Amino acid sequence: MHSSVRHAVKCFFAEILGTGLLVFLGCMGCSSTVNSITSPLQASINVSIVVMMMVQCFGCISGAHINPMITVAACVYDLVSIPLGLVYVCAQILGAMLGYGLLKVLLPAYIMDEAYNDHGFCVTAPAKDITVAQAFGIEFIITSVFVMVCCGIWDPRSATLIDSVALRLGLTVGGLVGIAGSFSGASMNPARSLAPALWHMDFESHWIYWVAPLTSSLLTSYLYKYFFRSTLRPGSVSDI
Repeated sequence: MHSSVRHAVKCFFAEILGTGLLVFLGCMGCSSTVNSITSPLQASINVSIVVMMMVQCFGCISGAHINPMITVAACVYDLVSIPLGLVYVCAQILGAMLGYGLLKVLLPAYIMDEAYNDHGFCVTAPAKDITVAQAFGIEFIITSVFVMVCCGIWDPRSATLIDSVALRLGLTVGGLVGIAGSFSGASMNPARSLAPALWHMDFESHWIYWVAPLTSSLLTSYLYKYFFRSTLRPGSVSDI
């Protein structure tokens, strides 16, 4: 097997596992049972820890994008080729679907069937008092912050500051979820939003969680690439 194909296969399975576990553990960490109620703070801490674990596990294999918008930014940033980026996105969507499906198998039915803000469990949707435009703006801004952090990590000037990447990314995502979760759902990740929406067939305002992160990721990564970035390291583009 050609080395580039072998690399793509490894990345494919790493992104499936990483995104699947992100959805499985992340959504489980936001659930409440008859014995305990999960607070927004606890949920954001849980998500933060899950992201740390996934980056630590799969960062050395695929970069642990586990999010199509991070893959889009990586393509813009010339870290991943477009064909390999498509492999990543397919893996992320498949992994998210499998992760949420596993939740439906392993969690009590009353949790999965319970309505959260008139939506299914872990379905991303704006709060009732938030307009579509407000939710779009919130998702755009928090995705931009997330992508900017990733671009800063990828910047060659940060090459000697990689030991704490998992911690930094985990705290970033957890912080943004804690700040914006009660308003827009703080998705920043179309694959994570698509899986519960498909399982529950609930697509109300779902387009927000694709269009806002996509436009934000493209604009932010282009801005960083052409305005802030230092010279790329040689051989940093992956080809399939």
